[in-house]
Amino acid sequence: MSRLAELLPFHAGETVASYFSRLAAACGYESARAFAFHLQLQFHGLVAGREKDLETFAAVLDMPRSLLSPGVIVGDKSIYQLSGQQLSRHEIQRLRFRFCPFCVSEDESLCGGRRGFRAYGRLHWHVSAIRTCRRHGVHLVSSAELASSPFQHDFAANLAAEYPKIPEYIASAEAAKPDNLQTYVEKRLKGVKSGADWLDSLPLFVAIRLCEIVGASLLHGNLFRSSGFGNREWSASSGAGYDLLEGGEPAFRQYLEAQLDEFHRGASSRGKRSIFGRLHYTLAHKTTTEAAFDPIRDIVRDVAIDNLALAPGDEFFGPISTRRYHTIHSASKTHGIPFERLNKLLQDAGLLPSDSSSGGRKLIEAQAVDRIVRVMATTLNQKEVIAKLGVTRKQCRLLINDGLLKSSGEVRPRVGSRFIPRYLIENVTSLLESLRSAVNCPDMSGLHDLRTSIKRCRCTFVEAVDLIRSGKLSKVAWDESHIGLAALRVDPNEMRPLIVREHRGCVGSLRIGADDAVVEERSVFAH
Repeated sequence: MSRLAELLPFHAGETVASYFSRLAAACGYESARAFAFHLQLQFHGLVAGREKDLETFAAVLDMPRSLLSPGVIVGDKSIYQLSGQQLSRHEIQRLRFRFCPFCVSEDESLCGGRRGFRAYGRLHWHVSAIRTCRRHGVHLVSSAELASSPFQHDFAANLAAEYPKIPEYIASAEAAKPDNLQTYVEKRLKGVKSGADWLDSLPLFVAIRLCEIVGASLLHGNLFRSSGFGNREWSASSGAGYDLLEGGEPAFRQYLEAQLDEFHRGASSRGKRSIFGRLHYTLAHKTTTEAAFDPIRDIVRDVAIDNLALAPGDEFFGPISTRRYHTIHSASKTHGIPFERLNKLLQDAGLLPSDSSSGGRKLIEAQAVDRIVRVMATTLNQKEVIAKLGVTRKQCRLLINDGLLKSSGEVRPRVGSRFIPRYLIENVTSLLESLRSAVNCPDMSGLHDLRTSIKRCRCTFVEAVDLIRSGKLSKVAWDESHIGLAALRVDPNEMRPLIVREHRGCVGSLRIGADDAVVEERSVFAH
């Protein structure tokens, strides 16, 4: 060990830059940079953990280079390494002088070495998540002004500038306890397991940032503004975030799902990308540390896909290739079906609650919606069937009861809801075609519509339809000025003898109701 090293000890937990700065001041140099120039090394190289300058400094001290390693902070741009952990510029404070006024005051009496230069800079004072001095129970102090360029990172010079204010800092200090995130960070820097395995799997700066954002959103809302935050606000937020995320990935997913629940309840008017507030903005920000947040992005994306109506072509931390869910709004827009009509169909099918008040944000499985739309495309409701067949409502009911029209059972209503049947277009068209194919007479002279013919023949509506479809009539015409069955023209005189009125085991009688519907009355006799 050289005489220089004997001036002041290199403390456990001290930065190499602090040690060099104290030695420079103890030797009478105005700044650490001036001392570095004298020793033919670069002070910024020590600050950035440059190996060449660290080896030169170790040689000057006549000590193994490895003894300096615990106090080295590697990096000077985006990512820093200290104590085997990664921190980004957001999580490390290097330009603004940061210290505990009680610690630097005690150092002069508790530490060895030349008097006046015994106070030293701790490594953890540079970590933004460490806001409280655990020993003295007070918040760390940051200098109001940035150091000028020649004195940046120069601990002894910056401490000398702040020294007159230290009594004031001590007098005004308020009691503070380290938050749980700080405790976690301190353990990671010491290589001690905390039990938060999922956070341990992330780079330290990702874990810190995530805890801070999640905690701040819990205490101040998703779109919190941190410009007015001080140590107390950040400490409370960090602790709240860590307390939640200590539960691991499942706890983080539950947090995200809670934000989505608020959105689906209509409590938020924000767009999809703002549901997660500052968390989304942070993850979407393009930085050189982007890849480190990919595990978080993957989780957010996964939760979003499972809980939002994202469509192919959408972007949410990567392109969306398939749709899992629809809202009524998205389904209405995609399939071109009016909102209110689709809403009613989905309620009748049991896919939406009848008292749905989510403003169209309720999620429905895309496959279920597509099935409903497919059924709508291939079926008609009763009103549409009546219009297409050109019949009355009662006549339509007779065709249904006789089995000539069958409802589609593909869409089943929920228990307790009113069932609104739908009928296959193919079935309706087939019925029309079978009647149209019976047309064999271009001349409509002496022919009458079905209503008139049924009255004259005293038969039922279904019996008339069945007779026409049978092909037994030699005179069947089609009036193109009418629609469906209303266009049929037949000869009642030809129909009358062909109507079979005898049934096995019964004698039938018919009467015409006031509403022109034929009500069949039969008396059954025992043999």
